Amino acid sequence: MEITRQRNLIDQAKTLIDHNTAKENLHRIQSDCVDLCCYWLNELICMQILQDKCAQILHQLMVGNCHWFLAQYGHLSKPY
Repeated sequence: MEITRQRNLIDQAKTLIDHNTAKENLHRIQSDCVDLCCYWLNELICMQILQDKCAQILHQLMVGNCHWFLAQYGHLSKPY
């Protein structure tokens, strides 16, 4: 009985470690996505846009998407 209890405790500890590792990996990936979006936004802001309506609209949409994404997930950025 004691061996079964110890095995259960070990399994629970492994599950908790796996959960924490997965959570840390997810946060790292999300943080990388936020950093990439910041980079894209900076590039979009610095970009010269042609006098083409389609290019201007696409540029505005991309900038808007970056702003939305950062408003939603910007708190996940890596601390520097």
